[in-house]
Amino acid sequence: MDTTIESELTKAFTPARTEQPSFATSGMVEALPELHVAGLGDVILPFRPSTLSKLACLGTQAPYGRGEDTIYDERVRRACQLPADACEFSNAWKAELARIIALVEADLGVSSGLLVPDLYKLLVYETGGFFLPHRDTEKAPGMVATLIIALPSPHEGGSLRVSHDGRDR
Repeated sequence: MDTTIESELTKAFTPARTEQPSFATSGMVEALPELHVAGLGDVILPFRPSTLSKLACLGTQAPYGRGEDTIYDERVRRACQLPADACEFSNAWKAELARIIALVEADLGVSSGLLVPDLYKLLVYETGGFFLPHRDTEKAPGMVATLIIALPSPHEGGSLRVSHDGRDR
């Protein structure tokens, strides 16, 4: 069969997406990233409590934004941050990240290749750490989403709630 006709028939008989694309998506991957942190070296995952403490010591208090202001208040956010340039993921993890981005694009109804991940910072939430409900601000021109990758570590509790236009996920 002619490939042009075949592709047109495939499009014609492929069910149209009847549901609205999601505003948030989630998933789990089995692959553990290989992470190198300046001042610490290669990090073994899942995190050990001693590694989290060392990461926190290397970091600075994580702020939050309110309009154009940067605010430091542990009543709103208790976490440490390391800058993106202090963290390097292996090429194998970068390939896994590309696969994750393709899945995110499909779930969000975004054209393939449109989303480009950009590591902003590594956040460390030790025991008792939190960030109160907030609205993410645009970190770079054209930013359309926040990708959160929770690296494996022993923990209890914790949740993430994403809200948009009266819907929760």
